[in-house]
Amino acid sequence: MISGLREYGAGMSTWLKVGGAVALGFLVLVGGALSAVYAMQPDHFRFSRSRTIAAAPAVIRPHLIDVRELHAWLGGFADPHDPPVITFSTVSSGVGAWVERKDSRSLGRMTLAEVADSQVRYTNESHGSFGTGHSSLEFVLTEKAPGSTQVEYVVSGDLHGVPRLLWSVVGLEKRMGPEFDEKLQKLEAKCVP
Repeated sequence: MISGLREYGAGMSTWLKVGGAVALGFLVLVGGALSAVYAMQPDHFRFSRSRTIAAAPAVIRPHLIDVRELHAWLGGFADPHDPPVITFSTVSSGVGAWVERKDSRSLGRMTLAEVADSQVRYTNESHGSFGTGHSSLEFVLTEKAPGSTQVEYVVSGDLHGVPRLLWSVVGLEKRMGPEFDEKLQKLEAKCVP
């Protein structure tokens, strides 16, 4: 009886060793596959949408350089079940002005970084469940004809960590493009009565 238990124990030990080796091999294979996918993803993203608005750049610019005006048409992408708390800097216009959005899962601050005749640029920093992210939001104004301006809405930034790994799966530009178009329509409605 004791020799039978020894044989049974030896057989189980072999199965455990084989099972452990298979599990370890599987984990190494999955880790290698994830590393390869990560390495193939871009380390920077940039996408844009544009719209020609029947207004001069001087009419459009105030809606871009005042964070309260910007938030009125740009708003945010909020979950109706978890509405964000919005906070504005004391000074709402000019370089350094900011708007902050906080909900139960994330905190983001968009700060006006640059104002030029043909460009307005914001930096965006967010903290959430996927870590910290940094991106840039630009509006490029190109006068097409007197009283007609093309507004290009550009978002760009670096990709690292989980967002870089999931970049091809998420398809952010495809998902966000229609919302960008909608935001530019709202800007047009503010500029063209």
